[in-house]
Amino acid sequence: MARSSAATMRSVSSIALAVGLLAMVSFVLPRCASAVDIIVGPGGHFRKIQPAINHAAPGTRIIIRPGVYHEKLEVNKRGITFFGWTGRTVIVWGDSSNSAGGTDLSATVTVQRSAAGFVAEGITFKNNFGPNKSGADGQQAVALFVLADASFYNCTMDSFQDTLFAHAGRQYYKRCNITGTVDFAMGAGTAFFEDCILHAKKMRDTLYSTYTAQQRNRKGEASGFVFLRGRLRCDRGVRAWLGRGWGKFARTIFIRTWMNDCIQPDGWTTMPGINATTTTFFAEYQCMGPGANRRGRVWWSRVLTPREAAFFSTRRNVIGRG
Repeated sequence: MARSSAATMRSVSSIALAVGLLAMVSFVLPRCASAVDIIVGPGGHFRKIQPAINHAAPGTRIIIRPGVYHEKLEVNKRGITFFGWTGRTVIVWGDSSNSAGGTDLSATVTVQRSAAGFVAEGITFKNNFGPNKSGADGQQAVALFVLADASFYNCTMDSFQDTLFAHAGRQYYKRCNITGTVDFAMGAGTAFFEDCILHAKKMRDTLYSTYTAQQRNRKGEASGFVFLRGRLRCDRGVRAWLGRGWGKFARTIFIRTWMNDCIQPDGWTTMPGINATTTTFFAEYQCMGPGANRRGRVWWSRVLTPREAAFFSTRRNVIGRG
């Protein structure tokens, strides 16, 4: 396809994105109702987290004391809050897509559709499958699987491939750390990441990394990932790309983000078997650092206009009022 035709299609995609997300401005993230707190940990009401979830009424705040909790959790009640100690409250499990029977089933913590309004603060979500496990390369190991409207503050999501599976709903991430190897922020949800750090790790002999894999599959879907400020980091020796389209109409935007020199000059790549260079919406705006030089970027990525950047820099324009 000629460049002029491709540019036209990208312009149309930009307009469609703005229109689709404008329809979401009125959305309000549900707030937790006041309820008696439940304390998990030594001296608390429960020693494990899942029994506390099972016991909790909708809207309950669950305070999780510092410690390492070896649990595989399912949150299925509306308005639950996890409150922990940043870096000291760790939830960890070690399933993979092979051992659990699917990528989604490998998750350490699953936030179900029925858990709309979920909030987590100061929690580390970890999947410790790999890199020393036999056959770990190429297996998905999700730390956090989110299917509902949810917010995360000062949290860490740590695994290798497919760390954060933002599958559905409208999601907000503030000052979070997300670490992984391949497609470690992925899914079909609508997510706004503010002041977050994404760190690409080396896994055994795997020296390449893709930070994102957004999965918008149809033109009419109002979904996408927006990263505002924040930093993209990596282990020494890793070659990284900003993202690739898991869905034919994938949308991923980086605004005023610092980028490490591990990011390759072409910036973006494709998913095997998905020919979507004329339908994906991959954009950058005023990014910084040695990896932010757009000279050499793939022709099917773009730079936002100032007006577009102002729109996408506002959280309520992307996920609604929260």
